[in-house]
Amino acid sequence: MNDNRLIILQTACQLFSQLGYDAVGVQEVIEKAGFTKPTLYHYFGSKQGLLDAVLEHYLTPFDEQLTGTLHYQGDIQTSLRNIFNLYLDFAHHNTRFFRLWMSIRLSPIQSTTYQAILPYIQKHQTALLHFFQQVSQQHGNLHGRELLLATSFQGLLFSYASMVLQGELEINQQRVNQAVHQFMHGIFS
Repeated sequence: MNDNRLIILQTACQLFSQLGYDAVGVQEVIEKAGFTKPTLYHYFGSKQGLLDAVLEHYLTPFDEQLTGTLHYQGDIQTSLRNIFNLYLDFAHHNTRFFRLWMSIRLSPIQSTTYQAILPYIQKHQTALLHFFQQVSQQHGNLHGRELLLATSFQGLLFSYASMVLQGELEINQQRVNQAVHQFMHGIFS
């Protein structure tokens, strides 16, 4: 990726995560990044194009990792721990983007930001649903509850990652194991 493009993209991510997409103007991004409007428009076309590029830059590699992690190998506890760790690691290594991601997920459905992230949300939900469908083939008592399980587990992932980023919770592998164990206790009851 071109260094200038990456600098603008990272600056936008920082500002969008700190102030919110709607509160940040193109002028603010280019001033902080040290470029001109024509440079931003050359690479991204518009502020919306910049948001789309930020989402793609961070979520495409995450999607690839998620796809590999969601391949069920027959051990639900290990699989859930791996998924949990993937989300926590991503949040830890991409703190600004993760904050932006969470804020966009809570934005109004018709907003520009929500519409931009909606394909990723749908892709992640579908992938988690498919994972739990694979699990339910081995564990028949889960059959018919796959959507609820996928939704609940994703909520758990986002809650823990958000709490860690906010400094409300310290996480270690023991906590991950406890969270997965508690989730499994609930799904198998």
